[in-house]
Amino acid sequence: MTNDYFYQAMGLWRSIQRFEPESDFIVFVVGYDEKDPDYQCAGFTVLDAKVLNEKEWERFVFQYHPLEASCALKPRALLYLLEKYERVIYLDTDMRLFGKMERGWEALEEADLSLTPHNTTPIPVRGMQPSRFIVKMAGMFNAGYVGASRGSIPFLEWWWQQTEYNCVMLIHMGVYLDQFYLNYAVTLVARLHVMEDLTYNVASWNHHERELEKIESRYFVNKKPLTCFHFSGWMKGSVYSSLENRKKDLLFGEIFFDL
Repeated sequence: MTNDYFYQAMGLWRSIQRFEPESDFIVFVVGYDEKDPDYQCAGFTVLDAKVLNEKEWERFVFQYHPLEASCALKPRALLYLLEKYERVIYLDTDMRLFGKMERGWEALEEADLSLTPHNTTPIPVRGMQPSRFIVKMAGMFNAGYVGASRGSIPFLEWWWQQTEYNCVMLIHMGVYLDQFYLNYAVTLVARLHVMEDLTYNVASWNHHERELEKIESRYFVNKKPLTCFHFSGWMKGSVYSSLENRKKDLLFGEIFFDL
């Protein structure tokens, strides 16, 4: 991530403290400033993203916009962490936990890679955004959630080979940063786990199949406790994600302001 998103990382950290207190939370920052006081009081590990590609760092960051660089480094970050940990789950900083990720960790006991599809049922034809065509161009899987065990190392190395030079946004051609390459996991990863638990990675692109409701102080998806919500495209002052115009469920806005 870049420094601009550090406040999001703080929000994600608070939810991790509540639901995954036994898990380490590590953030890699593009544009790291060792004098930044926020790092010192963060309560979690903040590392300079340069450690992920130190020998080629100047060339690497020169070719990319900061967002592109952050996305490109995702497979390298997973590889780096798998040197120490047997299982790692990557989360975008604009995600929040609302429950323990038991299913995610359990999946990695047998799987090498765990991914969440954008949706598991077809998006209705409504002429609204994000349409089935937009989601199709964005890729089969959402890169905001990636679970990896050490068996995924060959795939992660291949993924890094792609993103080191070709992590760009050409959505009209079906290339969406690092996310595009996850399509190949279907054939390149023998033990691929596709997350079928609809309480994971709930977002604007899949709420047609996920009925969100609030009972007292808890949120539920299709009558099951919500695990994690992805606030992609959400901004303070807006009830709806900038990625969608369905305006179907006010709870999608309410959950944002509840944080």
